[in-house]
Amino acid sequence: MEPKVSLVRITENPISTMCWARRVMHSPVPNTIQELEQDPEKWLGMDMDTYVSEILLKDKMPTFLEYVSLVFKFENVSRALQQQLTRHRIGFSFSIQSLRCVDLPNFADNGNYTNPNNTMAYYNSMLAIQDIYRAAIDSGVNTQDARGLLPMNIHSTVTFSCNLRSLAGMLNKRLCLKTQDEFRSVAMQIYEMIKDIDSRLIKWFGAPCDLHNYCMMQGENEQQFKDGRLTGKQNTDHCCPKYIKKFKGGKNGKENK
Repeated sequence: MEPKVSLVRITENPISTMCWARRVMHSPVPNTIQELEQDPEKWLGMDMDTYVSEILLKDKMPTFLEYVSLVFKFENVSRALQQQLTRHRIGFSFSIQSLRCVDLPNFADNGNYTNPNNTMAYYNSMLAIQDIYRAAIDSGVNTQDARGLLPMNIHSTVTFSCNLRSLAGMLNKRLCLKTQDEFRSVAMQIYEMIKDIDSRLIKWFGAPCDLHNYCMMQGENEQQFKDGRLTGKQNTDHCCPKYIKKFKGGKNGKENK
């Protein structure tokens, strides 16, 4: 099953709310967002699009992003992804389906797990684990104890809330090509959702190498490049091709000037 992302809720009028939150630092603001929207020239000194491009996007301390809250639901995602997700803690709240309470005796038959390369060997391994799990349950082992037999890639549902600044901190890291494929596909779904809400919001989102022209994995990439590790079995054991293209002058390894 493919990962499914649902945006359950977002603060109404996110752009207007951010303008209001930023403007209060230097000028009186109205008591409602609607008043600001009705007469942005009065309250912002300019139209809202100009305020976004000239003020918000040039602010290097974007506290105003914290005024927009979001709630997401992830389905068909692995416990491995959820472990990575919950490493992003500042500004996040999580609720994860408990396999201590939920019995999943048919997870392999139903395809409720991530098969990274869609191989038959992986599928057969999941069937074998399913048999072991079922046998444990049938023999009287409690669900909360039998869950220890379940694989990291089994699917379960996770929900979380965050603010827009926290989301950007998480999402921008997970759009990096060094991220595991499953998480990057989820990150891309969120990216498209944010773009659909308001195209101006997307200006705070993107892989660091695209958004700020720096590589958050520079140390690892630089060492792998020096060692000549340009290809490999997984993206953690060789230099990112995007890093080579953007920062090392392409395949010939010449430094960009």
